[in-house]
Amino acid sequence: TFNLSENNRISLKTELLQNPFVVSASYTSTMPTIDEDSKMIYRIKGSEGSSYFNYLRVDADFQKTLKFSLDQGRFFQNNISLEENNIIINKAAAKVLGITDITSQIIHCDNTNQDLRIIGIMENINMRSLRDISFPLILQSAKTERYLSLRILPGNFTQDIQTTKETWEQFNRE
Repeated sequence: TFNLSENNRISLKTELLQNPFVVSASYTSTMPTIDEDSKMIYRIKGSEGSSYFNYLRVDADFQKTLKFSLDQGRFFQNNISLEENNIIINKAAAKVLGITDITSQIIHCDNTNQDLRIIGIMENINMRSLRDISFPLILQSAKTERYLSLRILPGNFTQDIQTTKETWEQFNRE
């Protein structure tokens, strides 16, 4: 969906969610299984030691679409202005940072010179092959991004894919 304007991305997602076979949909900056290393330098605010972490920008429906659980805290809400300085880390990132409790934990991103509050610790998810070890991951909230993932009901996948393709083509005529 990276060729679409933000308004068209929102409209595409809304339209796809009208289909009875679509359970949920989520925009992300990359997709699981795409071998793309998006990394930033993070550290506990006030500490000298920093590390590279993979990061992913996701919308508020990411957890519902990928079906993973949080060990602590909460997931992003659908109000981007309230979430812009919040992050969620996975267990692998928590281990690297030495975090066992998210209460009042502030992470500094050296790349953007931004302080970010941890609002959740999620389980490790495989972003590549299921054979690969889950790497430290930081999620940041976004309204829309380049990729749209769909969770669909089991059933007539051929027809569901065709319907999805037709909907996509309505929005991507250029």
